[in-house]
Amino acid sequence: MNQRVLNMLYTLNSIEKKQREDFHYLEEMPPNAISKELSKKEKRKVLNNYFFKNKDIYISKHNRFAPYPTHSHTFLEINYMLEGEAKQIVNGKALILNRGDLLLLDVGAEHSIEALGENDLLINILFRNSNINIDFLKDLRRSRSVLYDFLLKSPIKANEEQNYLIFRTAKNNKISQIMDEIIEEYFLKKEFSDAIIKAYLQILVTN
Repeated sequence: MNQRVLNMLYTLNSIEKKQREDFHYLEEMPPNAISKELSKKEKRKVLNNYFFKNKDIYISKHNRFAPYPTHSHTFLEINYMLEGEAKQIVNGKALILNRGDLLLLDVGAEHSIEALGENDLLINILFRNSNINIDFLKDLRRSRSVLYDFLLKSPIKANEEQNYLIFRTAKNNKISQIMDEIIEEYFLKKEFSDAIIKAYLQILVTN
């Protein structure tokens, strides 16, 4: 990992500074990013329009020091554990992400995240379904990939099959190299980074 990017990710942002004081979650999104069409039983739903106004892929560092409340998304999400570990509850099931692990969450999957520590870096990659084209799915089908059914059926109904996948990729150097490239391209804002990240994302999912 590029040391400059790593230093950027470890540097406390304004939200983290406040959360480290009292360990209480500080809302990081404006009201229009959260769906208002919720029943009393439903958890909050994060909407597409906040993240994808001017881009197809959105990458961020998960803020540390406070638990993140249960929520779902209207888009596909990848959680990547760059450093340390993260404890999550996904659809009521406790999971621990260790360094190098990938968690793929489908549309509608509910999860919460326990407070991350100083040395925990969780990277969120959010992308639209439209980035997964038919030709790409056909290639996955030919290779009998476990991802084929998962992605083709997206979004999955809440009461149907498991709508998340976890990959224990800590010992897979190729995956870590691809993830490093994606993260560096995004945070260093290199020329043509959007196109490069899309290409890397397909390489990542195929691997």
